[in-house]
Amino acid sequence: MIDAEEVRNSFDFRKALKISGGIFAAVIILAGIGLYYIDSQKVERQSQQWNVSFTVADANETANQTDIGIETGQHLHFGKMPNGTNQRRFIGINSSHYTLALMSSEGNVSEYLEFDEKFAFQGEKEIAVEMQSEKTGYYEGVLKAEMQAPRTRWALRWLEFKRKYLY
Repeated sequence: MIDAEEVRNSFDFRKALKISGGIFAAVIILAGIGLYYIDSQKVERQSQQWNVSFTVADANETANQTDIGIETGQHLHFGKMPNGTNQRRFIGINSSHYTLALMSSEGNVSEYLEFDEKFAFQGEKEIAVEMQSEKTGYYEGVLKAEMQAPRTRWALRWLEFKRKYLY
């Protein structure tokens, strides 16, 4: 009969630790490759952008003016606004699938715009874009939306995970 002491002495713990570490690293690498494949091949991406502009004037300069400045199409033109006021515009988007949207802005307008930076939706969605006038001047920039829609069930789970934990 083999005694436990002989087994303990014949077993190389360092070698077993190296092998198990190698297997663990291989599993992590393969999982990363799988997630990269799902993200790059199974998620449909679409980008959209809107030009944004507005002028902020002193309140006494705009006292008798009503310049709302609504433009249709790809523009969010807020017009001329008295200093210290806010205006809100809505952008309508829709998707027949679960979609993750990531919003960002560029230009000197960025620090005065408020909007949801990330959200998920299915069907129709209105995005509220609010402009805050704090300093007089002319401001312009671009509001961008990066939308990602899954093509498979695994991609749907990946997008839900990204929305919940990564963004």
